[in-house]
Amino acid sequence: MDSPLLPPELLEKIILEAWILSLSNSDRIDLMTSFLLVNSTWKTLFTRISFKDVHIPSPSYLFKYMAALAGYPPHVLDGQPPPNKTCESIAIRIPPAIANKRNDYDGYQENPMGETLSNLLYYLDGIIDAPNLRTIRIEYENMGFNDIFDCWRLAHFPVQVTNLEISFSFDRDTSASGDVLRVTHLRQDSPRLQDTDSETYSLYHVKRLFVSGAGDAFVANIVACCPNVQIVSIGVR
Repeated sequence: MDSPLLPPELLEKIILEAWILSLSNSDRIDLMTSFLLVNSTWKTLFTRISFKDVHIPSPSYLFKYMAALAGYPPHVLDGQPPPNKTCESIAIRIPPAIANKRNDYDGYQENPMGETLSNLLYYLDGIIDAPNLRTIRIEYENMGFNDIFDCWRLAHFPVQVTNLEISFSFDRDTSASGDVLRVTHLRQDSPRLQDTDSETYSLYHVKRLFVSGAGDAFVANIVACCPNVQIVSIGVR
């Protein structure tokens, strides 16, 4: 006798529980690939969930997702709005760059996922329309606290986004270094998100700010860039 099929409501719960797990970029790519191959029902439910709360696990996926938001090719499910209307949050995980023999700009090596974050926000800041996007989630993995400011990661920021979440995590091998970085990271007198003093580059539309894993100096610096923030949460999301 064939096993009874699980109801769609239970399948959706299973997919959602797996989707919200904290995963490395490679593990998330494996998950995305596998979920699309189970069956048509699984694919439909996963597409709906993954287009609502989006994860960008690689530079190449960013361009595919931006194309989907722009409607090329169309990704409209039966009875569902297009991807640019369903997107409510976007998360991106940034691990350290892998060292190689070719460095740019006199020894400086760009972080591929850091650059992906910059490109994502640039596209969403007036080029790609995502009117229901409200949350940007940035997850740094085994990295220090200077990337956002030194590399102007938030120089472009979509005005419809009111929730900004930034977290830092360190594994067992780097936890001691993380403790040192929290203490030695310096508070800036006038932190800036772009190479200009213009208030245009303040995150004036951010109302809710969540920071996890950072020290007091980083929190103070990013809060100073959100002049209209109403809620600041520190700790575990």
